[in-house]
Amino acid sequence: MDTAMENYSSGSDEEVKEGETTVNEREIYQAALQDLKQPKTEKDLPPGVLTVPLMRHQKIALEWMRKKEKRSRKCRGGILADDQGLGKTISTISLILLHKLKLQSKQKKRKGRKSGGTLIVCPASVVKQWAREVKEKVSDEHKLSVLIYHGSNRTKDPIELAKYDVVVTTYAIVTNEVPQNPLLNLYDTFSKKRGRASFEGSNLQPLAGALGRVRWLRVVLDEAHTIKNHRTLVAKACFSLRAKRRWCLTGTPIQNKVDDLYSYFRFLRYHPYATCLSFRQRIKVPISKNSLRGYKKLQAVLRGIMLRRTKGTLLDGQPIIILPPKQVNLSKVDFSKIALEWMRKKEKRSRKCRGGILADDQGLGKTISTISLILLHKLKLQSKQKKRKGRKSGGTLIVCPASVVKQWAREVKEKVSDEHKLSVLIYHGSNRTKDPIELAKYDVVVTTYAIVTNEVPQNPLLNLYDTFSKKRGRASFEGSNLQPLAGALGRVRWLRVVLDEAHTIKNHRTLVAKACFSLRAKRRWCLTGTPIQNKVDDLYSYFRFLRYHPYATCLSFRQRIKVPISKNSLRGYKKLQAVLRGIMLRRTKGTLLDGQPIIILPPKQVNLSKVDFSVVEWSFYRKLEMYSRLQYQEYANEGTLHEHMAHLLVMLLRLRQACNHPQLVNGYSHSYAIEEKPDVGHESDREYLTILLNILKSSFSICNVCNDPPKDPVVTLCGHVFCYECVSENINGDHKTCPALNCSTELKHDNVFTESAIRSCINDYDDPKDKKVLFSLQGEFISSKIKAVIEILQSLAKQGSDPDSPPIKTIVFSQWTGMLDLVEQSFVKNRIKFRRLDGSMSLLTRDIAVKEFNNDPDVEVMLMSLKAGNLGLNMIAACHVILLDLWWNPTTEDQAIDRAHRIGQTRTVTVTRIAIKNTVEERILTLQERKRKIVASALGEKHGKSSAIQLTLEDLEYLFFGE
Repeated sequence: MDTAMENYSSGSDEEVKEGETTVNEREIYQAALQDLKQPKTEKDLPPGVLTVPLMRHQKIALEWMRKKEKRSRKCRGGILADDQGLGKTISTISLILLHKLKLQSKQKKRKGRKSGGTLIVCPASVVKQWAREVKEKVSDEHKLSVLIYHGSNRTKDPIELAKYDVVVTTYAIVTNEVPQNPLLNLYDTFSKKRGRASFEGSNLQPLAGALGRVRWLRVVLDEAHTIKNHRTLVAKACFSLRAKRRWCLTGTPIQNKVDDLYSYFRFLRYHPYATCLSFRQRIKVPISKNSLRGYKKLQAVLRGIMLRRTKGTLLDGQPIIILPPKQVNLSKVDFSKIALEWMRKKEKRSRKCRGGILADDQGLGKTISTISLILLHKLKLQSKQKKRKGRKSGGTLIVCPASVVKQWAREVKEKVSDEHKLSVLIYHGSNRTKDPIELAKYDVVVTTYAIVTNEVPQNPLLNLYDTFSKKRGRASFEGSNLQPLAGALGRVRWLRVVLDEAHTIKNHRTLVAKACFSLRAKRRWCLTGTPIQNKVDDLYSYFRFLRYHPYATCLSFRQRIKVPISKNSLRGYKKLQAVLRGIMLRRTKGTLLDGQPIIILPPKQVNLSKVDFSVVEWSFYRKLEMYSRLQYQEYANEGTLHEHMAHLLVMLLRLRQACNHPQLVNGYSHSYAIEEKPDVGHESDREYLTILLNILKSSFSICNVCNDPPKDPVVTLCGHVFCYECVSENINGDHKTCPALNCSTELKHDNVFTESAIRSCINDYDDPKDKKVLFSLQGEFISSKIKAVIEILQSLAKQGSDPDSPPIKTIVFSQWTGMLDLVEQSFVKNRIKFRRLDGSMSLLTRDIAVKEFNNDPDVEVMLMSLKAGNLGLNMIAACHVILLDLWWNPTTEDQAIDRAHRIGQTRTVTVTRIAIKNTVEERILTLQERKRKIVASALGEKHGKSSAIQLTLEDLEYLFFGE
C-alpha cells in the first residue's frame, strides 16, 4: 500500500492514471477495514512516571498514537476525537513522556539548535490549565519543562523556545507569529513529495516570529475545530507551522459540514486528501452522488486517521468510563441565556437580516429572552454614554394579540429591577397619543395587530417589492414617504420591532401582514411557538417581514424553497432546514442540553374522552350528515367541487357544531341547503331517498355485476343495485368505483345502503318529535358534551376538597362563543364559579378575568375562546384543560394546552379532549396526525414527509365520508 501511495504521489491529481487511482482507493479501503473495530492494544508508562494511573481506554489511545507517529507514512499523527472529558489531555502528555523516556534510554539529544519539543496550541481560556496539567500529572522525577508562550514579554528567541519540552500558546499568537506560507496558495498543485519539501523548506525567517522559526518535534492543536474553516488566517497559520508530527484534539470533529475535515487533513498533510481538488473529488463528489456510499467511504477514510470514543462506547461489553449521574441546576435557565446570546449575535453580525425567528415551544420563555435583549442593548448604550439620534427614532415596538398586551407590560415591569427599569407604554384605546415624538421617548411600546393595521398604511412599493433587487428594493421600501397617511406608529423609525405570536401574519396577503411589513425598523424579530401552522408558505411572511434575502421575494421563495420540495420532498425539506438554521432558534420542551432536558416540567397527560350522542342528538346529526353527503356527491357528479368550496366548508362547520350542541347549527337543520340552493330542500332530499328505496324494492331490479336478482341487495347513491357480495370487492379493494357500466362514482361504505338504512333516514324526516324537541326546549336542552364537562368538573371538585392543597382549576376551551354561552348557562345552574375570556371583551375586562382566575381560590373554571385565549397567556394556576371541540390544525390545540403547561407549573397538567363517537370528529383526529408530519419535516424535529397541510378536496372528502 505504501509503495502504491508513493507512486501515486509522483504527479499532480490531473496526471494520475485511472488504474492507479483505483488501486489506491482499494488499498485505502483495505487499510480502513483493518480498523473497523475499536483498537484494544494497550500501552502504559512505567510505574512512577505519572501521578495518576491511566485508565484502560487512555492506554489504548496512547498505543494508537504511538503507532501513528511511528508507522504511518501518509502522515505522522492523527485526530484524537474522544468525547469531552475522556482524557485527551492526559493521553497527549503520556505520548510526550513516552518519547522523552525513549530518548533518555538511548541517550540521544535533539540535533540542531532550533529543533523544538512539543507545541500545544489551544484557546486562551485553557492555556494555564494545560501547563498545570503537565506539571501536576507528571512525577517530580520525570518532570517536563513547560513554557507558557503568551503576553507582551514573551521571548523572541527561537533557540530559547527550543529548550523546553512543552510550549503552550494560543491560536491568536500563532496567527500573529506564523506568516502564511506563500506556497499555501500553490499547495494544491504540488505533488505530495515535491509540495511537502518545498513547503517545509520555504525561508520565512525574516517574517516569522519565534514560533514560526522553530522546527517542532510535534504540534498539537487542542480544540482543533478552531481551524475548521481553512480560509481563515488562523487555519492558514497553523498549516504553516513546521513539525515532524501533528495532532488534532477535538470532541466535535465535524461541527457544520463535512468540509470541516478538510482543514484537519491539510494540517496533518494527510495525502491524498490534503489538497482541495482531491478532497472534493474523493470525498465530496461521492457523497453528492450517493450519500450512503459516500459517507461509508468517508468513514473508512477517517478510521485510518481518527480515534473516537464517546462516554457510551463499550469496551469488552462495559462502558469505557463510568461517571456519576450528572446534576444540572436548572434554576439558572441556561437555555434562556443561550437564546439571549444567539439573539445578540443575530442583531450584530448577520448581514442578510438583523433579527430572526425565536420559535421556542410555548412556555419556554421567549418573553424574558426578548426583555433581556432590550436590556442588554440599553446597558451597552449607557456604558458608552450614547443617546439615540433623531427625534423620531424609537425604542422597541412589541406587536401582540390584544389578550396579552397587559401581560407584556406587566412582565417588563416585574422582571426588571428598579435600578434598570424600562419605560413602557401600552399603545391602545381611543385616547392613545398621536404624537410620534412622544412614542419615541419610551424604551418599550406594546400594541396590538389591530392598531398596527389601522395606523400603518400599506406601502405602495409592497406590490412592486418582488420586482426590485435586494439593494434597490430595500432602500426604496424604507424610504417611502407615507407620513401624511400613517398614524403615530407608522411615523416612528423603530430600533426594533418584535412580533409576538408572529403566526398572526402567516398569510402574507392579509392587511395585518402587509401593515407589519411596512413598519420601519432596524432590527426585526418573530416570536412564535408554531412557525408553521398550515403549510410551508407560512414561512414566506416571516422572511418578508425580516427582509431575509434572497427568500424575501415571492418568486425567489417559490424557486428556492417550494419547487425543490415539490420535486423531491426529502431533499427539499433538508434544504429548508438548512435555510431555517441560519435564522431560526427552536427548542421544544423535550430538547436536550448537555444530555438533560432544557427544562423539567411536571408531566402532561392527554386523555381522549369519546362520548356517545343521545338518541335525539344522533338522529339530528345523522340527518345533517346525510344532507352533507348528498350535497357533496351532487357537486362531485357535476364537477363543481372547487366552485362550491365555500359551501363545503360551511357544511363541514355545521357538522362540527352539531357535535357540540344542535342549537349551534342556527336553524340550518331542516332546510340545510335552502340558503345556498333554493331548489334543494328537505322535501327534495326526502324524495331522493324514497326513489332509492323504490329502486331497491323494485321486482325488476337485478345486480349490475352478476345480472341476477340481488342477494342481500344494496343500492348506491348513484342509483345502482348490487348484491352486497358483488359490490364489496369494489368497496374494499383498490378500485373503489361503481362497477356499473359507464359509471365511475367512487364507492365507500357510507354511500352504499341497505333497505333498513334508507327507511331509518326517511323516518328521521317524518318524525315530528325531532322537529319539536331540539328547538322548543332551547336553553333547557343539555348536549352530551356539556354533560361530560359537568361530570369532569364535579369529579375534580371532589379531588380538590383538601383545604391544605392548592385548588384544582380548569380551563375550558371552545372555538365558538355560542358554545361558551351554552356552557355558561349550565355552570350557573350547577353553581360552578367561573370567569370568561373571549374576543368581545375589552383589554381591561380580560385582564381582570385572568387575575381573578389566577388569584381567587373560589374561581374554579375559566371559560375561554380558543382564538382569544390560546396565545401568550400565562395560566399556570390551572392544572386541567378541557378541549370541547377539535380542530384539524393541531398546533392551535397545542398552544391552548401550553397556557397551563409552561415554566412555573408545579403540578401534573391533565388534558381532556372530548370527541363524539362515529362522527366527523373521529376523522379530524386522523387528519391532525397528517398535519403534524409536515411541520416536523420542515423544522427537522423528526423525519417524515407529507403533502401540503391546508385542507384539500381530498381532506374534505375524507371528513365527509371517511375511508
